[in-house]
Amino acid sequence: GLPPPDVMTAELIAFLVPAATAATLLVALVLARLLCGKPLRRKLAIRSCTPLQWLLVLLVLVPQAVLASELSNVAMDLIRWIDSPVLDALNDGSWVQVFARQNWLAVFVAACLFPALGEEVFFRGVLSRGLVAHHGVIAGSFFTAVLFGAIHLAPAQALATFSIGLLLQFVFLTTRSLPAAMALHALNNAMAFLFIHVGRYFPIPGLTDESYPHTPPAIVIAALAVTAALLGLLYQTRTRWKLPDGDDWSPGFFPTEMPPACLQETPVTGR
Repeated sequence: GLPPPDVMTAELIAFLVPAATAATLLVALVLARLLCGKPLRRKLAIRSCTPLQWLLVLLVLVPQAVLASELSNVAMDLIRWIDSPVLDALNDGSWVQVFARQNWLAVFVAACLFPALGEEVFFRGVLSRGLVAHHGVIAGSFFTAVLFGAIHLAPAQALATFSIGLLLQFVFLTTRSLPAAMALHALNNAMAFLFIHVGRYFPIPGLTDESYPHTPPAIVIAALAVTAALLGLLYQTRTRWKLPDGDDWSPGFFPTEMPPACLQETPVTGR
């Protein structure tokens, strides 16, 4: 006979999540190739950053997760107040709990690595490349983050994802490194699944403990202060492209890609 409905649902989710995220990565790479042209590595800024920049990117992971989670909690309060069945359905994240029971490697690849690669190639590498060039850093980054949040559909998650999108954009533009944004994105997703498992044994107010729907204000303030300090330090280490004549490279707009190889540029950090 057929397996029970809950087993069928788990098996279906275990198949659909990797299929969807792998397809997202493939589509993003195809679009990047069609819209950006060659050499794709330079167009997408696929390069490493300095050890200090990597350290700051890793350190900002936890405090920004606290802030994004609390934004999601606030949005959930508003949604409950509106009392809309449609919004409730969109915010149903039970599939995440089901998929989190899969093998950890499968969870990381399908729900952390593939989304980070595919979404960053498209949103940072392709979309923000055009938006920042045409609308400037602030407006272009804002529009990119709005669209990044919107594709996640669930209103509560969309608000949190919007804030993470701003952070990813900041990291990308300061380090001029798409892999830096990819790493932060993948680790952020991994932390969300880690919270699901850790919360069973160590309930965290505002993150995994349903009896405390909000993070204590002192922790939110501390997370905000730490995040601001780390981003300030990261900005101080921002990467620029220095040409052989000593001038900074600029094509007439704020570029997100690497300069043409023929210019023999050198990446420099700091002021």
